[in-house]
Amino acid sequence: MVLIGTKQLYDTFFQSRLTEEVRGQLSSRIALHYPLPELTQAESRAILRRAFGPDMTGEVIALIHSVTGGIFRGVHMITPRPLKPRRRNEKKMAEGSVKMHDLVKKAAGRLMI
Repeated sequence: MVLIGTKQLYDTFFQSRLTEEVRGQLSSRIALHYPLPELTQAESRAILRRAFGPDMTGEVIALIHSVTGGIFRGVHMITPRPLKPRRRNEKKMAEGSVKMHDLVKKAAGRLMI
């Protein structure tokens, strides 16, 4: 068995409330631990620009990268959340009274990572 995941998964596995015996049994079955590194800001930018297009400014990318810690799961989870409000607020966004940054901040506030 191969354990692939973020550092958080690795820490959870080894710091969980499993008894030493159970942890030993699981560890004996895991041949390789491979921690997935966090995304770089450039990788986050590529994912987010593809999803949002030109609305994704450097400031918004930095906000999402900061909120998610560059963890792919977080970036993946936050990506669809501002899309529906963006469609509802198209006119306000065109006028400049609502910005993508505001929609992302609201979505990030509801994100559980």
